[in-house]
Amino acid sequence: MKAVETFGGDMGVKPACEALGLSRATYYRNKAGAGAGEKSTPAAPTSSRAPSSEERKEVVDLRHGERFMDQAPHEINATLLDEGRYCARFEPCTVSWSRKASSGSGTTNSATRPM
Repeated sequence: MKAVETFGGDMGVKPACEALGLSRATYYRNKAGAGAGEKSTPAAPTSSRAPSSEERKEVVDLRHGERFMDQAPHEINATLLDEGRYCARFEPCTVSWSRKASSGSGTTNSATRPM
């Protein structure tokens, strides 16, 4: 970065970055103080409509339980509603965070699926 500052005064930032194989965006980002690894925007606040931690735990337990193991999220929701029971909505995003809660990542593969 210092090399760009040194040569940038003589030849301009764009040619200096090109000569060093550095993106101008990287140069200006570091110059502004948002270094590598830092988030430039704060995390979004939790929605008031988001399920509580107890509801999330209930969803994870139901989703991975013996009864609903092989059912799609909408089938689980329909079954529970037919029984007169409402649990946090089983939508793809809900299933995504239930996977994150149980396995530590939002990805699905044979290693993270219950057998």
